[in-house]
Amino acid sequence: MSAVRYRDGRSGPEHAAAARRALAVAVLAACWPWPAAAEQYRQGVYLSSQVNVAADGRNIVGDAANEPSLALNPLDPANIVVSWRQFDSVASSFRQGGWAYTADAGEHWHFAGTITPGEGRSNPTLDVDALGHFYYQSLHFDPSYTFVQDIQVIKSLDGGRSWEAPVFAYGQGGDKAQMAVDRSGTASDGHVYLVWRDCLAEKCFVRSTDRGASFQPPLAIPSTPTFGTMRVGNDGELYLAGRLEPPEFDPE
Repeated sequence: MSAVRYRDGRSGPEHAAAARRALAVAVLAACWPWPAAAEQYRQGVYLSSQVNVAADGRNIVGDAANEPSLALNPLDPANIVVSWRQFDSVASSFRQGGWAYTADAGEHWHFAGTITPGEGRSNPTLDVDALGHFYYQSLHFDPSYTFVQDIQVIKSLDGGRSWEAPVFAYGQGGDKAQMAVDRSGTASDGHVYLVWRDCLAEKCFVRSTDRGASFQPPLAIPSTPTFGTMRVGNDGELYLAGRLEPPEFDPE
């Protein structure tokens, strides 16, 4: 797992292609079974650094990771948190909630282990509020790792170094959940929004109005868009984009 840092602020097709190449090489190096130092890859103005590292900053032999998400602290841009699905072994399908944080804009990463050790988690996403508090959303499996038991949100008050107890957001399955946090500075600042697919009675949306301390009952939204994303506008308005699933859609 790696994070790409852009040093000169430029963008464009050539830079995007370079970033993709750097990311692909870094991810491959992160999964390669050698006890080497954390991988870094440079190409022009781009630097890709390995994120899932041991306490000594070296590669963890034999583990794997996918489905990353990233958020930056608006009060301290050098503080970045990354989440992902953590597999302790490339031979295992048991996935947990991995995360790492940096305090120096991605030069060095700290991976303290899974967010709730021994508990199955999937589809993690991250966001951050205007106070610099990070929010970690994921599907949460039952103890037997048979089905998705609920959707939970976990909050960090210290830049991703530690996390509070999980908060229940929804409890009837779910898949591919997405999250957005309001940083608009308006009356809705701090609201947390979740949307997902595979829900009962097409009620696939919840919100929190107390900065993630609790969540209101789920609601149905027009057309039930899925596999999408959300953003909050400058005036606190919420935008959601997704696709419409045909009735014959196969969840597998």
